[in-house]
Amino acid sequence: MNGLKKGFALLVSICLGAAILGGCGEATGSEAKVQETESAQSVKEYNGQDVSQPADLVMYVIGDEAAGEKAVLEELNKKLKEKINATLTVNHMSLSDYAQKYSLLISSGEKFDLIYTSTWAMYAEEATKGAFAEVSTDVLEKYMPLTKEQEPKEAFEQASIGGKTYFVPANNPTILTNAVVIRGDLREKYNLERLKTLDDLEEYYDKVIENEKGIFPYAASQNNYEMRIAMLNNNYNMVGLNGVDQFFYYKVNEKTNAKDIFWLYDTPEYKEWIKKMKSWSDKGFWSKNAVANNTNPRDAFTNGTSASLVWNLGTCGAVANQIEKEHPQWKPEIYDLIPDSKKILGAYTGDGAAVLASSENQERAFMLIDLLKFDEECNNLVRLGVKDIHWIDPTEEIGEEGFWRAGEKQEEYPFGSAFSWAFKNNKFEKSREDKFPDEVDLTKKWTAAQENTLLAGFILDDNNIKNELANLNNVKTKYVPLLDLGLVEDAEETLAEFNQQAEAAGINKVKEELLKQVDAYLTK
Repeated sequence: MNGLKKGFALLVSICLGAAILGGCGEATGSEAKVQETESAQSVKEYNGQDVSQPADLVMYVIGDEAAGEKAVLEELNKKLKEKINATLTVNHMSLSDYAQKYSLLISSGEKFDLIYTSTWAMYAEEATKGAFAEVSTDVLEKYMPLTKEQEPKEAFEQASIGGKTYFVPANNPTILTNAVVIRGDLREKYNLERLKTLDDLEEYYDKVIENEKGIFPYAASQNNYEMRIAMLNNNYNMVGLNGVDQFFYYKVNEKTNAKDIFWLYDTPEYKEWIKKMKSWSDKGFWSKNAVANNTNPRDAFTNGTSASLVWNLGTCGAVANQIEKEHPQWKPEIYDLIPDSKKILGAYTGDGAAVLASSENQERAFMLIDLLKFDEECNNLVRLGVKDIHWIDPTEEIGEEGFWRAGEKQEEYPFGSAFSWAFKNNKFEKSREDKFPDEVDLTKKWTAAQENTLLAGFILDDNNIKNELANLNNVKTKYVPLLDLGLVEDAEETLAEFNQQAEAAGINKVKEELLKQVDAYLTK
């Protein structure tokens, strides 16, 4: 026995020595698989927190899925597996119907972990229902070290409801001004000068409707919200109040207070606006079936069935770049048709992500947000796509950082895809190397003129007025899209009917509660 033990010990010693020098023979297939699995699952902690058990996270976002999103998620999940032992699946809600589906989805009992939210997308409404997990100091310290260090204090202050925060806002407040991009070839075709005013835009639209077949001047879809921002909000320096931005507005000034808040639909400015839209609708500037039109105005412009797009400057710039590549003969041009309007800096809370209170993986979901926003490698994947496929880093070639160049498949994951909205972070944002010149010029002008407003971070607590707001939303859905699109027989008569029903729905109670909260917000 002693000899046998000595022989076994010798064999072990030989194998150990051989292992150090290169192995005691090749590992079997099953052994190699085990070694590979152990390597893949070697991550055990994140910021000192146990992540040894794998987690499969699911997130819902608003907006359509990009063709290349699956490829991006494949690469992203490799990083997430390495860093927090998790994977992510992304599901989408359309922009055209998220308002109807969002709350139903959360209350349906379907299991998922994260969701896109913002002041325009149900944040206050769902947070006050208890739908979202609190982003507490403890959560930041344990699961979100990068967020704790880098998220601006103002962002969390703006997202606060009742002293608590329930989502992580994006890090890029934007200027609340819309631009318009048109086809320069059509402008030149009708011997029009470059546009300077809204009247010039109407003249351009007149020429298109009179002379072009199969092209609407503007292909409105579902509502006319982006046009309203450009021609009403921007024209009169009005800003919608967070939480009730479809109902109550204020005109920006240095000493805004509660008494400056007004119901939009009982103002001379709105009456003037709907008369103009009625005139444009009667001229045929958009379809008589625009309310039922499911084609996004952006898609209509890029596919040639519309002669213009009204949207934020970044979207207009991206579309102009796309047109330059696909239809350079269209000669896209971007304009600010109200250049003297105030360039108001919006809130941080315009985009962001929340963790569901019902999530079984809350801790890992918070870690995910931490990485997708503040880990540069992950953020570049989410915002720009797969390097050398969707985008190329030209740093070495041009000798300057902060730029990106379109990759061979960039159109499959366009910059600013819906999945990325919640994770915008100016710290890592890059400018496209061939950024459209008009966008570059307007960005400089708008940035130089940008100003804050005292109510940017206000969030309505709707606990005392949920029923009234629900009633008002129902009335709004019935009337406002038709008024904004001019698809009514008599604009003033329809507006009067809407206001009458809004009063019955509880507008006075909503306004009383709103003004009380605004006053408290401004005096805290």
